Amino acid sequence: MLSAKFFNRIAFFVVITGSFFVSNLQSAGAEEAETYQPVPVAECGKMRQEMNQVLKVRVLGNVAPFNDTRTGEKGTGCLLITAGTGQNFQSINQVAKDLETMLTDQGWQPDNNYAADSPTGKQRGFRKGNNLALLKVETNPSENAKCPENQPISACQVAPEQMVYDISLNIATHSASK
Repeated sequence: MLSAKFFNRIAFFVVITGSFFVSNLQSAGAEEAETYQPVPVAECGKMRQEMNQVLKVRVLGNVAPFNDTRTGEKGTGCLLITAGTGQNFQSINQVAKDLETMLTDQGWQPDNNYAADSPTGKQRGFRKGNNLALLKVETNPSENAKCPENQPISACQVAPEQMVYDISLNIATHSASK
């Protein structure tokens, strides 16, 4: 019994101490959050409308955390998201190509430092002045597709309605350092 009380006190101390450090980390994070800011609301809204037209599905927009995966700098951005199935979209490659074309037609320049491909997704980065746009297109079979766990995803044959697409475009402006 004595050892159980002892461990409970240690756990209580860790929880109390941990909450103190979390508070301090949140303060430090607030300083980092100033590195990136969302693009103006009007620009975010325009990008959302254009994504709606290109993808022909409803795109939602919101202010959300932004993480520059190359530099580690953080902040907030204009996050545009949508989802669908293979009935809405032809392929990962086609969705990425359509959105890349949309961005380059608006004057965005590809930044290959952010490019990454996998069997189930693509990631791209684009720059326009001090703005950075991070595009992600990901697919996965729905749970009812019942793909074997011991085989690569490419070996799973799924119907278009069983392929789930998650698409996001997060856009932010880099602020000058203090």
